[in-house]
Amino acid sequence: MLNFDGITVRLGGRTIIDRATAALPSNSRIGLIGRNGAGKSTLMKVLIGSFDPDEGRLDMPRSTRIGYIAQEAPSGTSTPIETVLAADTERAALMIEVENCEDPNRLGEVHERLLAIDAYAAPARAARILVGLGFDEEMQNLPLDSYSGGWKMRVALAALLFSQPDLLLLDEPSNHLDLEATLWLESFLKSYPGMMVVISHERDLLNNVVDHILHLENGKTTLYPGGYDAFERQRAERAAQLAAAKASQDAQRAKLQDYIARNSARASTAKQAQSRAKALAKMQPIAAMAEDPTLSFDFPNPDALRPPLVTLDMASVGYTEKAAKEAGFEVKVGKFPFSASGKASAAGAKDGFVKVIYDAKYGELLGAHMIGANVTEMIAEIVAARKLETTGMELLKAVHPHPTMSEAVMEATAAAYGEVIHL
Repeated sequence: MLNFDGITVRLGGRTIIDRATAALPSNSRIGLIGRNGAGKSTLMKVLIGSFDPDEGRLDMPRSTRIGYIAQEAPSGTSTPIETVLAADTERAALMIEVENCEDPNRLGEVHERLLAIDAYAAPARAARILVGLGFDEEMQNLPLDSYSGGWKMRVALAALLFSQPDLLLLDEPSNHLDLEATLWLESFLKSYPGMMVVISHERDLLNNVVDHILHLENGKTTLYPGGYDAFERQRAERAAQLAAAKASQDAQRAKLQDYIARNSARASTAKQAQSRAKALAKMQPIAAMAEDPTLSFDFPNPDALRPPLVTLDMASVGYTEKAAKEAGFEVKVGKFPFSASGKASAAGAKDGFVKVIYDAKYGELLGAHMIGANVTEMIAEIVAARKLETTGMELLKAVHPHPTMSEAVMEATAAAYGEVIHL
């Protein structure tokens, strides 16, 4: 059981958490939610003991082992598997003691404890966690310094999960994870044997993993049973009840105020008016549930583009005349399937295609290509963004006859698709 009562935290003269109170059940999985800046991370720091509240108290069993990811990612020459295994400090200490112990009795006690904590299966368990977070066998044995900050934070998360604290605290655990690793994490947390408090904006995680929602709003905390969908339903019902109660109270207050105003000056009814005035003063106003501020925006619909955007007809592309390759294809809306060499490509295809067509220094383009209607300005912006030497709009406006196309065909094509350009 984890209880906090009247927790108040002030930062820079501003009250972040205001007399927050909650009783969290044992072995529960709590989703801590609230708008950005509500104080979720601050409350998390209070729970781990790194931040002392200005008021209130926090109660939990003294023997509770708390696990929380440090802000600094692990680094050095240690490998991910070594880092994760070292997170179980008891096992690490016992393994060192086995190597150096000369007392047979103590050695037997150490081996018994190692068997009790399943220490010899730990490397396999650590490897499974790392694999789930995206580290294959080779990656598990590379030095930490060879990884980016995001992958180092994955190692830190793996080490925390491996250590199995009694109280697991997670602040946006999926921030550095891809979809596959996020799904694995959800599956892992569902069967976590201890208590857990997780801050997340992932609706699926909050629905699939947690069994309670702790909502932090205006410095106060409210505990709801169930996942995020259940929280939304219960909160909407509570808001409707509060709104109905407030409407009823407002009507009652208006009625009392009207009676007092009409009868206070009359001697025969002054006593009743005073009695109603006292009742009105004692009435505690019911506040409607506050709604978090929202930002509404929309994306305007773009102008329609007539396909094809670009057509190449018997075109040759290459860096030298000998290396030129014929390429004939149409570029559909939003798809650039070929690179500068004419080969199918995904990464960098758009840049390569633009450079070949609009910058002569990147290659030669023989033949004809047509730029679709409403595309010229967009292509010019791409050229400008890549800082190519060729001026996009000047090049797009250049119309040259193609030897295999008659003037009439060219005019018809230009009318149908836009400008016909030959380099």
